[in-house]
Amino acid sequence: MALLVAPLVSEGSLHFSRGMLARHTTQPMRSSLVVRKGTMVFGDETGADTVDLIANPVIRLFVDSFVKLFAGDRTALESLYKVRFAVQGAQGWALVLTPKVSPMKGVIKRVELRGERLKMTSLHVVEVGGDRSTTTFTNVDVAHHYSAIEADRIFSVGPVVSQKD
Repeated sequence: MALLVAPLVSEGSLHFSRGMLARHTTQPMRSSLVVRKGTMVFGDETGADTVDLIANPVIRLFVDSFVKLFAGDRTALESLYKVRFAVQGAQGWALVLTPKVSPMKGVIKRVELRGERLKMTSLHVVEVGGDRSTTTFTNVDVAHHYSAIEADRIFSVGPVVSQKD
């Protein structure tokens, strides 16, 4: 956030499969955010909250834009963003997305992605107010296929255990 002297740093994992998105944070505290079947669930050691995305079109637009991004849905992205793609070096690339629709264009100035071949290496979100968020991707496995059991575990917000446990 622009008000902070030092950036907030968190660590965890990000998973995507067939329209489902899961972010599980391990540091500085455990939390999970899962998008699946028209809902977004956030959970941490204090409990969990669910948002019905169908009933909340504003939040749905933001969430859907990231799901479409990870799905590589060019048509959907072009309906929401001005898309600029550039090759960088022998195998690198950069993608800059500038929102075209409200309410996103009133909040997000641009989304910058960088990668090599099929792997995304970074995601940088610049907000209209000056806040910035950078996600660095490591250990990317673009060929991973989730078994039904693994998908049920990864794409759900189960009990979130405190760091003290």
